[in-house]
Amino acid sequence: MADYNDGGAAFPGCVRENRNKLTRNPGMSLRDYAAIEFMASLLSSQESLSNISKLSRQEGVTASRYLALAGYEYADALIAARSEASQ
Repeated sequence: MADYNDGGAAFPGCVRENRNKLTRNPGMSLRDYAAIEFMASLLSSQESLSNISKLSRQEGVTASRYLALAGYEYADALIAARSEASQ
């Protein structure tokens, strides 16, 4: 089990057919979805790509790894803020 809050299912109630049987499939987690959306927004800007390249070199990781880590950091902050706001 994950040791972090994944925010639950991003698309609950999705159904898929597995052979002749219907099963519940919640899809990806909210954490995954938020990370992907954040990464996509950064990839759409040439300025962001340049900054990611520079920052990843400073951190000693590939640009892909840096982007993935930043995406999940953003997603975790989003889920934490969502939890705090609902209290």
